[in-house]
Amino acid sequence: MKSKDTLFTLVHSMSKSEKRHFKLRFSGTKKSSHIKLFDALSAQEKYDEGQLKRKFKDEKFIKHLPVIKNQLQEKILTSLNEQHSDKDLGLFIHNKLNHASILYQRGLYEQARKQVSKIKELIIEHEFYEFSYLLFRKQAIFWQQEQFINTSLEEIKAFELFSSEGLQSTMQEIEMLSAMQRFNKLAKTIGFVKSDSDSSAYHQILNESIFQSEEILDSSKTRYNYHFVLSAFYLLHKNEKKCIDHSLKALEITKEKAQKNERYINAYIGSLANTISYLITFRQYRYYKFFKEQLEKLKAMINNANLFGVKQRFETLKLAELQYVLLSDERNATIKTSSLILELETIDNTSKSLSTTSVLYYVAYGKFKLKKYRACLESLDLLNQKTIGKTNSLYTSAILLRIICHLSMRDFEYMEALLRNSKRALEKNNTYGIHEKQFFRFVKKLVRFQNNKDKLEQAYQDYLEYLASLAVLEWNANIYFNFEAWLRSLQKNS
Repeated sequence: MKSKDTLFTLVHSMSKSEKRHFKLRFSGTKKSSHIKLFDALSAQEKYDEGQLKRKFKDEKFIKHLPVIKNQLQEKILTSLNEQHSDKDLGLFIHNKLNHASILYQRGLYEQARKQVSKIKELIIEHEFYEFSYLLFRKQAIFWQQEQFINTSLEEIKAFELFSSEGLQSTMQEIEMLSAMQRFNKLAKTIGFVKSDSDSSAYHQILNESIFQSEEILDSSKTRYNYHFVLSAFYLLHKNEKKCIDHSLKALEITKEKAQKNERYINAYIGSLANTISYLITFRQYRYYKFFKEQLEKLKAMINNANLFGVKQRFETLKLAELQYVLLSDERNATIKTSSLILELETIDNTSKSLSTTSVLYYVAYGKFKLKKYRACLESLDLLNQKTIGKTNSLYTSAILLRIICHLSMRDFEYMEALLRNSKRALEKNNTYGIHEKQFFRFVKKLVRFQNNKDKLEQAYQDYLEYLASLAVLEWNANIYFNFEAWLRSLQKNS
């Protein structure tokens, strides 16, 4: 997005309560130029600078629009910071440090000392050790200004130990974060391991000292990242057991933190979503009961919490649940699918956060499973209008689902043209590989042998054997659609 649209995007990202807080914070007796511009941007559906200039042609501030826009952006960020500082622990601790300084500067020494003690407790409880040195430096200034009255050598030594241990933990976090970013960069470049050199590149990072043992890691954040990286490492090596084991260990760490403090609910949601994606990838559908139990625990936590964005993040897990139900092909999946689609479509109409290709695809898939083929195609049409992500496996699966949907409707007369157009779209996006070719050959046989039962049965059998020969993760589209379950259902009803 162009830089000139940044302010527009920021304004439209704000919730009603955030907009109300901003206007209360910066509205005076007279409507300022900033508030006028804010209201105008809020009313626009698409950024249009020309429309703004026409609207405010008689206002002096329009001549300095870039300056006014920068000032408005700063005011919005100030308002958001004020509104959400108590929900971001880093900001909260930073503000508490400033409060301690203000109290001390006003001669309220005892209150300043109490504030420092509270900050120290927060740092230890939430493992925000990066603030330990800042707190020590703040306390040292207070001691000097007080001429060390009421300060013992033991207190200074204790603070020194607290700060040095905090710095050690912070260095571990920095080392782990650096390793994570390098690993993620490598994963984007290499992807799944295809050769010894690929594996060697990943092992080079995993051989670093920070990954030698979980026991050497001081904080739960670093231990979580340790298991997160290892789960991704084993995913890319297609080692199902170790990938899921490490993912479940990471999940347990965030669950324990969330049970103690609601600030960690978002981390728990992210960890659960990550675990579910691994379970789906490796087709481990026996974990559905475990997944539902985690969702119920999360729901109870969220109902008692007041955290920005947490409800929206929970909604993404409902999408994961639909994905899980559809791919597992359970006997009672129809009832679950109907309720989940209704829930997701309701969410999608009220929440911009879920207006994604993933929602559209799985809603379309769900409608297909419910045999609502026309509705499925409508959802796929909406997905096709998206201009992003057309090279990914989900988009490939959507093209294949459209073909499957028309097959189910027995639109055989359109199939030749549909296959030709679909092939062209896949080739354009470099996703027409060997597995897509095999699928297209099978579909052509279905159409050609629709009146020949023996040849049709042979076509089913050949393609089922082909699907059975595929290793997990060998065909990405097979992760997003249960081709085997669909094929067996088609064979049964033919």
